[in-house]
Amino acid sequence: MAAITNFGNPRRSPWVTLRDVDEVPGYRVWDWLVHHPWRELRQLNRQLRVGPSFPVYEVRQPHLGAGALADAEGSDAGVDAVGLAWGNVVSVSGPMLHVRTARMPTSEEGGAVEPDLEDVLADERDRLYDHAGIDEPEPETREQYTGSLPINDRQVSVTVRREDGLWAARAVIDVESGARAEAVMVTVVARGVAFDTVRLGRVADLAAYTAARRRFLRRVLGHRPVLTPPEQLDLPPTQGLQAHLAVVELALSDADDLRRAVREGRRWRPPRDWGERYGMLREAAVRAQMTLGADTRSQAEDAVSSLVNHLAQLAEEADWFAYPALRQAAIDETIHYIVFDADVASRPAQQAWQRTWAARRRLPPRGGAAMRHDRFEWLDAWRRWAGAQGR
Repeated sequence: MAAITNFGNPRRSPWVTLRDVDEVPGYRVWDWLVHHPWRELRQLNRQLRVGPSFPVYEVRQPHLGAGALADAEGSDAGVDAVGLAWGNVVSVSGPMLHVRTARMPTSEEGGAVEPDLEDVLADERDRLYDHAGIDEPEPETREQYTGSLPINDRQVSVTVRREDGLWAARAVIDVESGARAEAVMVTVVARGVAFDTVRLGRVADLAAYTAARRRFLRRVLGHRPVLTPPEQLDLPPTQGLQAHLAVVELALSDADDLRRAVREGRRWRPPRDWGERYGMLREAAVRAQMTLGADTRSQAEDAVSSLVNHLAQLAEEADWFAYPALRQAAIDETIHYIVFDADVASRPAQQAWQRTWAARRRLPPRGGAAMRHDRFEWLDAWRRWAGAQGR
């Protein structure tokens, strides 16, 4: 499932699946939307033009003004989720309502499921930080219970979660779709709106919400903190390879945290200022690469992206990377190769990665068999290097 944009959690939504940016850590859906909002809007309109195959729900009461399409997700089969928003989306106190309708995958399909309500509310706090620069503290009070919400003029059982001034409610609604029965999950997130005042109903036509999308983007982007272009950041000077090592260590630390979260069955949630911290470290490494490697900015940006992705993927796929001595040796050699084209012991593995990296960014991309061959050569070269180092 590919997120077109994500109102609920732009910073932590899936990376944009564009061949020229999907390998770059830190370049995420919202960043792409900021730089290319109207291209994103055209893509969204194309996918939604035929409309989803399932009913979408809207707010009937209270009246918070005209709503707008806030987020959507789709797959090859079509639209999988639609989110609509009303009210003041860039204020702590609101009033604001966001209603997301997601088609639930059948048992045969499998696939992604919606996050639980605890994550939904955490996502909402993160969203406000991304959209308005407001850093809300962690909640002091938490409560979850079963209630009922009027949907289509009948009371529907919902799970409700409250955290300080935020609340979210969720219902699963059975719907008929042709010859088979399906279900949708409806999730409501509210700021400054009393639960017992909310009424939902089915949307007759998404056209008005899609048309309001442009106005919604202008409002959100107008409140979003101004992003300083990387080359204009005021950064302290670094010495030697410190900048390269710092950005690598942050990426590997995050990868370790992510794997730990997966093992523990929880969702990994990076700090809200992750993008800013990574952006500064990456820019420092780019500047160091331009100086030490005599690269142009474009060449340096690609070199740093290759470096980070190389070591992050190596940490994911090579068992020996868990050994501290081998890990540090691989990091040092990769940095020296990237910066100085050094004749390191792992040079065959470095060259194999460069072929893999270039193939991933090639348009049109190489076929699956060729990509698998490249990956095998790369990992095999590193395996032979690790064996020669000894443990």
